[in-house]
Amino acid sequence: MKRLWRPEVFVFLGAWATLMVIGRTQLFRDPGTLWHTVSGQRMIATGAVVRIDPFATPPGRPWISMQWLAEIVMAALHSVAQLDTLLLATATLLAALYTWLAHRLLRGGLSPLVATVVVMLVLGASSHHFHVRPHLATIALFGATVAALVDIEGAARVSAKYAALVPVYVLWTNLHGGVLGGIATLALAGAGFAVFRLLGKASPFATKRDVALSLGVFAGCALSIFVNPYGTAMVRTWLVLSNSEVLRTAIQEHAPLGFETGNDLAIWGFGAVYTALLVGVPFRALRLTWLLPLVWFFLTTRGVRHAPLFALAAGLTLPGVLAECRFIRALVARNPSSLFAPRPPISRFTRPSATVPAVAVAGAFVLQACGVSAGPFGAGWARPDVSVAPLALVPALRDAAARFPDGAGILNELELGGYVIYYAPRLRVVIDDRCELYGDSGIAAYVDAADRHPEAVDGWVRSYDLRLALTTRGSRIDRHIASSPEWARIATSHSANLYERAVSR
Repeated sequence: MKRLWRPEVFVFLGAWATLMVIGRTQLFRDPGTLWHTVSGQRMIATGAVVRIDPFATPPGRPWISMQWLAEIVMAALHSVAQLDTLLLATATLLAALYTWLAHRLLRGGLSPLVATVVVMLVLGASSHHFHVRPHLATIALFGATVAALVDIEGAARVSAKYAALVPVYVLWTNLHGGVLGGIATLALAGAGFAVFRLLGKASPFATKRDVALSLGVFAGCALSIFVNPYGTAMVRTWLVLSNSEVLRTAIQEHAPLGFETGNDLAIWGFGAVYTALLVGVPFRALRLTWLLPLVWFFLTTRGVRHAPLFALAAGLTLPGVLAECRFIRALVARNPSSLFAPRPPISRFTRPSATVPAVAVAGAFVLQACGVSAGPFGAGWARPDVSVAPLALVPALRDAAARFPDGAGILNELELGGYVIYYAPRLRVVIDDRCELYGDSGIAAYVDAADRHPEAVDGWVRSYDLRLALTTRGSRIDRHIASSPEWARIATSHSANLYERAVSR
């Protein structure tokens, strides 16, 4: 019975229930969720990966669906109870991930209270990037990578279990391009272990066998990126996107870390706390893996999308950092009953039972699959955030689309592209957040039109003979369309307007 109700079980249930409630709309704020799902549906229907863009105008452009496997999984989940099942899967994945973190913190000697605080700090620095999108696979598998590195460094040897990373990286490659970050982390850690060995510090490279095994695992993980249906073309696309300067100004998740939002401040605060604790570690006690979060914190300042990776890496290494930090040791010396006092050694750390979480998740799944409305845990609960997806316009949009040939184009704003793809699949968008399709030039042209020269959209209208327009209410493009005698507004919501263009005959 004690295993059924270990602290980790309460962490899971609390995180899971919270995500199921607030995630109803918050986890669906990214319009990419919608087109990822539709892309997966098309691949299931055709039995082949997408190679020609099916969503945008002009048609016929080559397109690599870089997260093809994750999209198929999303589509399969969607087929059960639509967005409700996607919410359930996302909430379960995130709750399990951070419960696993809590388990490692407790196993590392932290008290339940301190472990809870650390998990909250990690969540505070990460939650802004929780969306129903394939990048969640990167967060989880990056955590597995860092944990494996922490474990082999703590054991001072490279275990044969380390080789399990190779198939994990093959899977990761086909789920999300963030696998490049994992490979870079493995390379950095391997080089650091070698340097630590040369300096006479603790290192898992104790023997030639350790070095050879580590090199073999790294080679296998690095080569895994070519095990995909698109071959080198997918790798080249990843590299182009990761080096794009245009995306840093056009796409929020690629932007540098600022100071404007509470999430920004949470990231800076956690980074400052981790850095201060690490400064307090004597050089003789320093471990290589404790430096990895600093690397990812620096990368986060350049691109905020890295924040969950930094936060998770910091959380995984904090037990060791806290144990060696001078400041914490001094605190414990003055107050032996401090929450930071080392816990008694645990000869065998019993894993908590997954029975209660499994019953909760299975119960919600059954309710959704049977179409039973039960609030956050049943059917009909999840929906896109109406500030991003103007749901009130769906009937009017579909009625308007029916008046034109299948595949007709629509003038839309970037944040509405996924909405059109999901709710009005007869139409082809002019823009969405698939940056690899439009390229730097296409994204830059859209940003220029949206921010400075909305009249530029007139060229798109003429070139593609666009008869419909869906605009964000009050935007520059919206005001430009509204002022044109060619366009008539046919429907409106509090967040968007739908227009139809009259063509003289």
